[in-house]
Amino acid sequence: MPGGESITIPVDLGNVTAGRSVSAALLAWRSPGDRRFTAAETELLTAIGPHLRTLVVRLLDVAGGGKRNALDPETGLWPLPSFLAQADRRFDRLDIEERVGTMFAIGWVKSGGATGSEASSAVIRESAETLRDMLRPSDLIGRIGPTRLAAWCDGVDHLIAAERGDRIVARLDAMLAGTGRHAAIGIASRWARSGDDPATVLANARAGLEQARLTSAATGRPVVRIWQSEIS
Repeated sequence: MPGGESITIPVDLGNVTAGRSVSAALLAWRSPGDRRFTAAETELLTAIGPHLRTLVVRLLDVAGGGKRNALDPETGLWPLPSFLAQADRRFDRLDIEERVGTMFAIGWVKSGGATGSEASSAVIRESAETLRDMLRPSDLIGRIGPTRLAAWCDGVDHLIAAERGDRIVARLDAMLAGTGRHAAIGIASRWARSGDDPATVLANARAGLEQARLTSAATGRPVVRIWQSEIS
């Protein structure tokens, strides 16, 4: 309104609205007769903005009226069925554009006599945030199992993926220092018009992940493995 004052703080939705053109913001407004926002109030509003992401996503899911695309409540990532459905839409477009893409399967392994689960809930949550931070906003990220995450990256071939995988696994492994656990990543690329569907490419990436986990358990270090077909 004329003479009023407003502050707009964008809410970063990251990858949690993949496949939907959605934006959100925190809007604070004062009428012309009220005092102006102080620097401290502006700083507080700016700090609050990022914490609204989970609320916004839940409101969007309720508005959508369907459980099929509900997000994983612990990480805010796509669960397996929705992750595969979102990837399938990407595959159709990449076939038309004749572009490559790569799937990452991410997991953990215990070594050195460690007990307990491979990855705690805190590690899973922090790993999801790490992936959002390190990958592009356009990349698709999902939770495909209790201790398994996955990411699909358009336009990324196996060479770029290997370099990116090394950076990701090093960052994830740093969270596990001293726990007797390590991060591992399997990589599988899909070439345009290969005919491979998302479930097949994810299965290939998970096969690479299992190879990485075996090596990690034996060597006591994080490992990245690129899946390769046995057919030459």
